[in-house]
Amino acid sequence: MTVLWVRCLFYLWLICSFSRVSWGQYPPPAPDKIEYAQELEQESIQKKDSTILAKAYYQYGKAYNAVGNLLKAKQFYMKAVWILAKRGDTYELGQVYLRLSDNEAQQSHHDKSLEYARTARGIFKRIGSDKGVMIANGSFCRLYDRQWTKHFNKDPKHPLMDSLWYYHRASEKIAYLLRDSLAIAEVSLALGNLYSYKHDRKALSYIQRAREIFEKKQRIFELVSTQITLANCYLSFGEPRQGYEALEVGERVYRQIPHESLMDRGFLEAYMDYYEATGNYQKALEYSEKLRALDKKILLSDHDGAISRLSIEYETQTKDNQIKNQRSEIVLRTENERNLRIFLAASISLLLVAAATSAAFYKLYRKNQRISHQNEELVKEQNHRVKNNLQIISSLLNLQARRLTDETAKKTMRDNQLRIESMAILHRKLYEGEQLTRVNLAEFILELVENVEQSFGQAPVERQLEIASIYLEADKATLVGLILTEILTNAWKYAFPKVALPTLRINAAQTANTIQIEVADNGHGWDKSQHNTKSLGINIIKAQAKQLGATYQFEHDNGTVFRLMFKN
Repeated sequence: MTVLWVRCLFYLWLICSFSRVSWGQYPPPAPDKIEYAQELEQESIQKKDSTILAKAYYQYGKAYNAVGNLLKAKQFYMKAVWILAKRGDTYELGQVYLRLSDNEAQQSHHDKSLEYARTARGIFKRIGSDKGVMIANGSFCRLYDRQWTKHFNKDPKHPLMDSLWYYHRASEKIAYLLRDSLAIAEVSLALGNLYSYKHDRKALSYIQRAREIFEKKQRIFELVSTQITLANCYLSFGEPRQGYEALEVGERVYRQIPHESLMDRGFLEAYMDYYEATGNYQKALEYSEKLRALDKKILLSDHDGAISRLSIEYETQTKDNQIKNQRSEIVLRTENERNLRIFLAASISLLLVAAATSAAFYKLYRKNQRISHQNEELVKEQNHRVKNNLQIISSLLNLQARRLTDETAKKTMRDNQLRIESMAILHRKLYEGEQLTRVNLAEFILELVENVEQSFGQAPVERQLEIASIYLEADKATLVGLILTEILTNAWKYAFPKVALPTLRINAAQTANTIQIEVADNGHGWDKSQHNTKSLGINIIKAQAKQLGATYQFEHDNGTVFRLMFKN
């Protein structure tokens, strides 16, 4: 009996010790964040509004997440989900799922994190929130980046790299369409990261753009993250001194943030890489030990499977609710079936006639539906094949250009390649879109700009795009695409190399049934003598404008301004 008591006391001591290790090592959350959450909680009680209570739980979760207490943070996030899920799809519910995704990702729970991110993206798509979809894309990027880094050693040829480029480019399009400067900064930072993995010095331009926006907006936390990314970028280029300077700047800013610990891991990794690159292996080992201790702390936050139990508890409650709803549906369905049988017995004679008529009409309907579906698939296949054929021609031109030694011939080949790619972009938009014969002008112009910019490979150009929601028929979009490709190519060839801060402005609007497109650069201006030359570019613009039934003009206003007007 005495031995049994001794063992019980020993096990109790072990449990208490483990609890102290697991829970006692987190700093307290920021007081202002806790106070704000408490104010929301009191407001929800006074107004008897559960939505405000969910917001309070969300703020509690953010506060505990900031100091690394992941278990406590998830408890509050789950409470917020339980309240918001009853109200259906909302932006706030999507936000909480994204927080849960980040919470799981910090514990290396990749599958669960991916599940939450997909749930959030689905909610944002259903409610039509472009901003939400953009943020969810960012979560996918972070998850794939962790997988790519952890399991595939950042191999630039691995298929995960394609997924990263896809989601980042998708976010970039939405950010520019929304004219959201902070979103532009975040996606520029991410793209800078990807370029650094490819050892492409474009990375520095993208990261610098992000840093300028974060400084202007006084986003301290994001600015610190950008400095860490900039330091890692310099280290990857073999420039440790610049990397160390970027780390010092970032750390000075970071120490001004009270009660934050999420950035600690980034600094530890960056300093470890710096000392390893400079041959100071003793210092590198010290930072490696600190990094291991931090990882151990995060691992302990999931002690005894507590976080897993929270997930099971939530899933169990969700299933119970589903069972209750199914039972209610069964009762309602049974009642409806009974009423239906009574109605059928009274109306059997009329229904026989109606059934015969319905069968005939249904047969015709199915036939028409099959024909319509076949036509739709044929149109999609046609657009797909045209796009593929144009891509093959573009690739052949590219191969031919590489074999040429004459620079004039190379430039001519590249111009022709851009013209063909503009048509390939159009046909890809047609078979990917919901409308088989019309294309969204804003999306089409944005891809034309990106295609020309990537082809010339210069420093990023500032874009000022104001394009209304306009849909063009495929034949008109082809003509417009060829005209704009000539104008954009001219800007990148002659205007932007001669200015320090290249800027491209594109406006497109529709009044009644007239569309006006304006493209302007900040170069040295259009040479009027070029109107009388027999250059291929001018002839293409004239020919396409004539076929479009459009009028156009060139002006000089702090650069070249091109205006195109035509009937839609």
